[in-house]
Amino acid sequence: MTSAWPGDSATVVRWVRSALRRAARDSGEVELKSLDDLEVAASLSGHDLEHLTLDATRTRLAFGWNSPPVPSEAAEADPPEPEIITRAPGILRNFRFTARPMRIERSPLDVDVQAFDMPIVWPTAAEPAVPGVPESIHSLVPDGSGIACASTTAMRLAGSSTVMAIARITITARSGGTTRT
Repeated sequence: MTSAWPGDSATVVRWVRSALRRAARDSGEVELKSLDDLEVAASLSGHDLEHLTLDATRTRLAFGWNSPPVPSEAAEADPPEPEIITRAPGILRNFRFTARPMRIERSPLDVDVQAFDMPIVWPTAAEPAVPGVPESIHSLVPDGSGIACASTTAMRLAGSSTVMAIARITITARSGGTTRT
């Protein structure tokens, strides 16, 4: 994959799906089921993501509570990160993750997380980060050099009118300091 990154909206959606499949496969004791039911939508304008939406309704998250622990000596060392050859800055204007409901173990949970105006970077590496996975040459990461975004989160047990947690957080981080509201 040597084409310009991020390319177009369809390319971003394919990349997000591939990254989620890899994360689900490599998550160890946490198992994400029904990943094919996850809906991903994106709208790209240049290097800015006008929106990235993930709807995890009908997905299931299970924990391997009874799995035997993995001995630390059996764990492989992380391979070195590939050299980044390009970085394209952008803005994620509207990110939304919803699940109405998502099942965590046997409990249905409604989740709605939003973030707005988050600086991002589209890095391209010299070689894939995951051998044999060509799309891992690309990534999408928050730009930590100066974060300014707003986030809204709400969760409740499905079928209940009681909100378990809700927060609206505005974060501004510049080289001079951090403000949290």
